[in-house]
Amino acid sequence: TSDNIVRPYVLKGGAEMHPLIGFVAAFGALDMIGFYGLFIGPIVAGLFFTLLPMVAKSYPRTPRRL
Repeated sequence: TSDNIVRPYVLKGGAEMHPLIGFVAAFGALDMIGFYGLFIGPIVAGLFFTLLPMVAKSYPRTPRRL
């Protein structure tokens, strides 16, 4: 199937993303923008989950005083 060909290319960097997130992203983007969403959706989701820890590390939480 095409999943055996596409998945290694989309997730070849050892992404720390659960396959269900990629599945939902692909079909959500397919519904929103059409055929190209199958490829763009998982890429955008992968970028989001890669950049999220970087941004969180850049802005450390500070304890709030009451």
